[in-house]
Formats: sequence, structure tokens, C-alpha cells
Amino acid sequence: MLVENAADVAVAMSNVSQESDIVAIGLFKITDPLLQGTPDYITFAKSFEPTASYFDLGVRYNQLTAGKAATLNRYFIQNMVDAGKTFKINVPFKSVPVDSSTYDEVHYLLSRGYRLLADDITLVPR
Repeated sequence: MLVENAADVAVAMSNVSQESDIVAIGLFKITDPLLQGTPDYITFAKSFEPTASYFDLGVRYNQLTAGKAATLNRYFIQNMVDAGKTFKINVPFKSVPVDSSTYDEVHYLLSRGYRLLADDITLVPR
């Protein structure tokens, strides 16, 4: 995976927790009324002790094309896969819109040998 800008990589990897084996992924904007009150994935990550790893480009996100942001996200996810981390989704997978990046992330993890547990939020390596 080609990531051209070292500064962007540093930002993408800036919220990796060395103390936690959990990576939080999920929806940032929760629009489903049935999920009202569910925290966005960053707040969800910070609810773990120690804080789970999560992807966040901060203000840099608005300065990048969607393609570059997606490439950095995939770089982050692949690094977490390589480390054998457990992923937690902030909403049940059955509630994730099929046109969302979260849906794509989960399917990427499944293609990399992860399995979704019965709780519908936890993905673990096989």
C-alpha cells in the first residue's frame, strides 16, 4: 500500500494505543433513531481503559481527497491487523449502513481472516 506523505501517516497513526489490544471502528455520525445516544467511534474508543486505538485525521481530514483519506484509513487498519488487534464496532454490525466506510472496514477485516463474534460488534483474528 503506497502512502506518500510521512506527515499524514504520522497523523493517521497518532491514536494507536500501545497499552490496548482493542481498535475501535464504526460510525462517526449516528443518524439511525434507534441508535440515538450511541457514542461516535472516537468517544467509544475513549470509553475503554486503557483507551482503544482509533483512526482520526483531525482537521487534516478536510484537507485531503476522499481517496487519500481512505488510503490512510486502510494503512491504519492493515497495521492493526498485522499486530493481531481485536476490533470493536460502536454499533451492531447489522445496523451499519451498507454504503458506509464502516461496512467496508468490516468486510476488509473479514477478508483478512477476522471473524465477527455473536455479540455483533467484536471482530477477532482466526
